[in-house]
Amino acid sequence: MLNTTGANDVTLQWDNTSFGSGDLQLFLHDKVAERLIDMRAQNSYTFAYHPNHPFVIHFGDTYYIKQTSKPGHLMLATAYPNPMRETTNISFSLSRPYSDVRLTVYDLQGREVKTIVQKPLEAGFYEAEWEGNDTNGNPLPDGLWIYRLQVSNGKNVESATGKVILKR
Repeated sequence: MLNTTGANDVTLQWDNTSFGSGDLQLFLHDKVAERLIDMRAQNSYTFAYHPNHPFVIHFGDTYYIKQTSKPGHLMLATAYPNPMRETTNISFSLSRPYSDVRLTVYDLQGREVKTIVQKPLEAGFYEAEWEGNDTNGNPLPDGLWIYRLQVSNGKNVESATGKVILKR
C-alpha cells in the first residue's frame, strides 16, 4: 500500500504478520537514502518523495542477502524482534572491508554495556545476536538500550545507532 502523508512524504506499508520461516530475510533497500529496512521488524517506511526513487527488495537466506545487499555505505537495520524478550538480531551491511568493526550496546547514560562484534570484516551483510546481557553475562533490566555500529579503516570513522527495548 502507498500513502501520501504530507506535501513531500510518502509511506509504504505492508503486512508482516505472516512472513513465514525465520530462516529467511526480507529487506527493503532505499537506494536514495541508502537505508536498509528490515521488513520483518517494521510494517511501514516513510520517505521524501523523489520522482525516480529506486527501491530494491532483498528476500532469501542470509547467504543470498550478503551477496545482494551491498549498499553505497554503512547501513544498520532495526533490531528484530523489538521489543525483545530473550534475544534480538541486529543486521548491518558494509559497502567495503573495514579493519575495525564494533557493534556495542550502551545504556541511556552512554555507558558501554556489551560489545557484540569487534573485528575486521569484509563488505557484505551481517547479523549479530544480543541476549540482553552485559559483558559478564548478567541479565540486564527491562528498559531502552542503544546499540551503535562503528567502523574504521584507521583514518575515518563512520557510525550508526539504533534502539531496542528489553521487556522480559
